Amino acid sequence: MTDQMAYKPIGPATAELDSFEPDYKETCEVCNQSPTVTGLHKGKVVYRSGMCGVCTFGTARALATDWWNSNED
Repeated sequence: MTDQMAYKPIGPATAELDSFEPDYKETCEVCNQSPTVTGLHKGKVVYRSGMCGVCTFGTARALATDWWNSNED
């Protein structure tokens, strides 16, 4: 892995996440789509994937940002 790969922790290497939220300011490093996935803990961004929902989660269901925090498979 290089420093430019998608995993970009902000803070510790592992982060406790409360939710995933869309970042409409950034575009995916893989497919150039938006929004990208960020992880929040206590209202603060602690994780930025650098990728859109589909590239992060590996499913077309992730086109719907509300799916990111659902319990659906």
